[in-house]
Parts: sequence; structure tokens; C-alpha cells
Amino acid sequence: MAKPERIVFEYGYGARIASVFVALLMWALVLASLAGAVYLLVQGDALAATIACAIGLVLAPLTIGHQHMMRLKHKWHLSLRPGHVMLVLPAHRAAHHKTEGFEGEINYRSIKGICRRRETHSVLGLRMTVMAYWLELQDGRMMLLGEDRNPGAHENGRKTVVARASEAVSRTSGLPLRRAEPANTDRRFFGLIGSGAPSWTQDA
Repeated sequence: MAKPERIVFEYGYGARIASVFVALLMWALVLASLAGAVYLLVQGDALAATIACAIGLVLAPLTIGHQHMMRLKHKWHLSLRPGHVMLVLPAHRAAHHKTEGFEGEINYRSIKGICRRRETHSVLGLRMTVMAYWLELQDGRMMLLGEDRNPGAHENGRKTVVARASEAVSRTSGLPLRRAEPANTDRRFFGLIGSGAPSWTQDA
């Protein structure tokens, strides 16, 4: 039986629709909080207006994060083809540091390795862990394929589309999917501002 010429990985319609619903709900809460703050201020209730405004400002960065996630699930695409992999990787695909977008093809001979590692960061005092999947290119660049934001689900046999796609790249290219040392990201201003992707250490 002939193998298919390409294998495609992307988020399903259910995940896309759910991401739109969550983003719209979050924006509605932010706008309602800020509008409520203005109304309460006009009514002369400064304390209640301040509380409502604070709620809106706290929700705003979380809402922006959901907005990025919605765009990720609609745009992210990986296609395995003979000799190369086609990638559509949106910007802001990392939970805790900035990432640039990429769209194009990468020849398997340009890939030096594929790895995954646990990355931990803190936001407003809450520690969060993701499993990040990276392509190490021959020119020394590290390209983030994506993140599994619920690493514990793997213990129940569940794998995200990013995890399955990374394993498929490994099989098709003949390069092992290695596991790197866990990394921590330093963040400033109460955990809201990141300093970039964590540095790389030796393999686990």
C-alpha cells in the first residue's frame, strides 16, 4: 500500500470553535467591567468603580492571551511531505515568552534535532508548566513548534496535536525526539513581563 504524499496536522474544528467562544466571553467580561466602572463612577460610587476597573484590568492580559490562543488554533499547521516539512507557525505561540511567526518549508537535511522540555514560569505568583517542542536547525537556530499546556494529560494516554506532529516529524526525518533538561523563565513586574525563551542546557 502506497504511503500518502503528505500528512497534515492542525487543530480540529471543535478546538477552534471553543477558542472563539472563550475569547468572546473574556472580551465581554473585560468590556462589561470597564463599562460598569464608568457607570458607577458617574453615579458617584468611587469605591465600587475602582473595584470594577481593577477586575477589568486584571482580566485584560488573560483575555489577550486567549486571543493569541484563538489565533494559534486557527492558523497553526504542519504538513509532512517527501523530503521536507511545511510549517505555518503563528507568532505568540509560547505562553511565557515572545515568538516570531514562521511560514514556509524546512528540508529534513536542515534539521539537526528535535527535542521537548518542560518549561516553568510564574504569572501573578502562580507557577505554570508547559511541555515545549523545538526544532534545532543546522544553522544553530531553535524554532518552537508549539507547546502542550497540559503535560499531565500524557499520563492518561492523551496527546496534543503538537505532540503528535513532533513525533511524526521525528519518524519521517529519522531524527530521535530527545528530551532536554527542564528550564525556568525569569519574569519581571509580578510575573507579567518575560525576559525571553529560557536558555538551553545539556540533555537530560
